[in-house]
Amino acid sequence: MIKQNLREELLLSETIEKGMKGEENLSAQVTVFHKNAEIVSDAEIEQSLKNLVSESLSENTIKTYRGALRRLGAFMDIEEKAGVDLLLRKLDDSSLARYVAVLETKGKAPATAQMTIAAISYIAKLRAEKSPAGRLTDAAMRGFRRRCSDRGRGQARGITWTQSEKIVASVLNNPDSLTGIRDAALISLMSDAMLRISEAASLLVSDIVEEADGSGRINIRRSKTDQEGRGTVLYLGYPTMARIRTWMEISKVKSGALFRRVSRGNLKTSCVGETSLSPLSIRRILKTRAEEVGIDGVSGHSLRVGAAQSMAVGGATLVDMQIAGRWKSAQMPARYARYQLAERNAVARLRYGR
Repeated sequence: MIKQNLREELLLSETIEKGMKGEENLSAQVTVFHKNAEIVSDAEIEQSLKNLVSESLSENTIKTYRGALRRLGAFMDIEEKAGVDLLLRKLDDSSLARYVAVLETKGKAPATAQMTIAAISYIAKLRAEKSPAGRLTDAAMRGFRRRCSDRGRGQARGITWTQSEKIVASVLNNPDSLTGIRDAALISLMSDAMLRISEAASLLVSDIVEEADGSGRINIRRSKTDQEGRGTVLYLGYPTMARIRTWMEISKVKSGALFRRVSRGNLKTSCVGETSLSPLSIRRILKTRAEEVGIDGVSGHSLRVGAAQSMAVGGATLVDMQIAGRWKSAQMPARYARYQLAERNAVARLRYGR
């Protein structure tokens, strides 16, 4: 009996001791947490908040907003250094509507005015204030759209799959050109995956995977319609993957940016840069290479537009095109391929058996 009581006391003592050590460890962890928390200054928190807010929009959208707000500030006689707070205080529904009228008079497109309204509304929302755009601004915009619906850049000229192959064949006419090998891989990839210019510019070698059958897969880490970076995997055909492989082997690009600046010269004398091609450089490459085979009026969207048109001719549905091009709705592929889709409407099918 005495031994039993002694054993129980020893077990209870050990349990209490372990509990006390656990509390000490927990207390130590809490102390460390408080010390770490104290290290984070208000300035660091404020900067982190600014970074998070800026990440909520794409880089291109931020640049567009800044330009729109700068021009709106000039209209309101507000110096750029005064900041947007003063602009928000001085701006109201009437003055914003007058600015819409100014843009219409200057021959601008309705999209320009709408972008300005979106920019000022976004800034107001961040400051928990009401947007100055009201009924008068809305009415002015409705009239602007009806009166000037034909203004703007219009639809980009499409580069179809057949045309992209023609461009690539022309580019590869000079087998001793490293820029040609790079451009052939770039154009093939953008056509297969229907990439936006910004997506092509941000590609890394690690984003490309070659499959056993020679085809490829490309991982799009972030895009215009995927700002949170969930990622998308897209298909690359065998010819495209072969051109990418040739570019990587000859350029000796094994990691980092996939498509890079190349100096003038041939395969032996050309030097490959360390950083990726800029979106502006890629746009110029597309325009130049298309013009070499007689295709004018090309923009950064031309390969996406042309791919949608090629799919429409091949019998793809709007949903097929929407998924392939990663559009939020079927409205854009329907617009891009409206001429090709007309051949498949009810009249063409039912009356003429198309």
